Amino acid sequence: MSRLLRGIRASVSIKLLVVSELLLLFTIALLMLRVLPEMRSQIVTDIQNRLLAIANTTALSLDGEALRTIREPADARTPAFSALKLQLKRVQAVNNLTDDNIYTFYIDPASAGRVRFGVMTHPSPFVGDPYPMRDKMLPVFANGRSEVTELYRDEYGQWISAYAPILDSRGAVVGLLDVNEKADAYFAGYHAVLRTVWYLGVGVLVASSLLGWVIVTNLVVRPMRAVENGMQALRRSEFNHRVNLQTGDEFQRLGDTFNRLARELNAARSVQASFAPKDIPSRHGWRIAAVSEPCEATAGDYVDAFDLPGDRIGVVVADVTGHGLAPALLMSACRSALRAMSALDASPARIVDRLDAMLSADLTEGRFITLLFGVLHSDGRFTYCNAGHGPALILSDQGAAPLAAHRPPVGINWQSEDGQGETTILLKSHDRLLLASDGVTEAWSESNQQFGEDRLIEAVGDRSLDTNQTVQRLLSAVAAHRGRREPSDDLTILCIDRE
Repeated sequence: MSRLLRGIRASVSIKLLVVSELLLLFTIALLMLRVLPEMRSQIVTDIQNRLLAIANTTALSLDGEALRTIREPADARTPAFSALKLQLKRVQAVNNLTDDNIYTFYIDPASAGRVRFGVMTHPSPFVGDPYPMRDKMLPVFANGRSEVTELYRDEYGQWISAYAPILDSRGAVVGLLDVNEKADAYFAGYHAVLRTVWYLGVGVLVASSLLGWVIVTNLVVRPMRAVENGMQALRRSEFNHRVNLQTGDEFQRLGDTFNRLARELNAARSVQASFAPKDIPSRHGWRIAAVSEPCEATAGDYVDAFDLPGDRIGVVVADVTGHGLAPALLMSACRSALRAMSALDASPARIVDRLDAMLSADLTEGRFITLLFGVLHSDGRFTYCNAGHGPALILSDQGAAPLAAHRPPVGINWQSEDGQGETTILLKSHDRLLLASDGVTEAWSESNQQFGEDRLIEAVGDRSLDTNQTVQRLLSAVAAHRGRREPSDDLTILCIDRE
């Protein structure tokens, strides 16, 4: 026995094996401790942002005067209750919510420590039933400020709730809108990954302890390096990265686990891509084409064209500063809020002001959104508000002219005066609007030259081409200018022609 122990102490291979086992264990623990909490935190943040966007947008559209009349069970049979319930039903359907995910509450006049149910979507209403007031509800009633909870648990699971104030015509808080969602489904995959990673880590540690130095260097160090590179790639939002291991052991299963995670994150990019307008409304004398190409897995650019009441079409091009997941989440919130507020029939300037007020709190770390939102009328008028966005051009028989900015970008906390902050122009037959992101004009060539506005005007100036041909011609011109150089920014184009 003593001779065996002396042999073990003298063996470099055994020492290296022990060191490699310790390093392996430490690497797994370190990577998990660094990455998994960030993943969990990001899941919570994503849910919070989604619920806040839904709550804020919906609360703005609810009639506070009607809500004030709903206090007793008998009020559930009133037209006001039916109208408000129908609004909540529409929000519920659009956002895949259940009856238990959306309510209104008002303060219990008999007790400051609880609230009572107002409007809900359940088949059997329970107007006036009491409910304990949560900590985050009180600031909503007191200050008229939206709030969102952290992850909390009750007997039904883990939840996150967002609360938004509902105001009457005088701006007084008459109730709050509660939009909540169960988080268990979001965390199921996270917990599965966590368990799998730790189980495989332990299994690898036990299996590798039975092998010699050659196996340690060839079947442990190399696969672990591939896994680490994969995890770092995920942190850089490189969701197309794959860990390609054919070892037939725990490392391959670990790589497969991370590959599944990468595919799920890549699916998030596909979801964002689904936000692109699928049925561009080219009608009422307008012809419209659009394209958006992200430079990373997810984009901070937003382009949209959608029908509005009165034979009008809403169009928007926006650019969130930065790249990656955070700008993509802000873009999603911007899209949801803008589409909802556009239905209120307010002016473009007022809609951009409201969007600014809603999103400013989320635009942290110096982020902002350049945006041009406008409305196309069937008689050829175009009313728009430009919040620091460019390039934005009108091309006519007189040449190309910029659509000047009316205000700073969203997130700068700027408020337009009544009647200001927007412009209406009349487009004649064959006039063209060209809205794009700065990823077009700031595209760099291999010789470090930017594409620039002159090349942009040259590419889109032939108005004998239709909008789709124009967009494709501009894309080809940018690609030819860039050559083999990788894109450094998202690229978005919206082309609008008057017939």
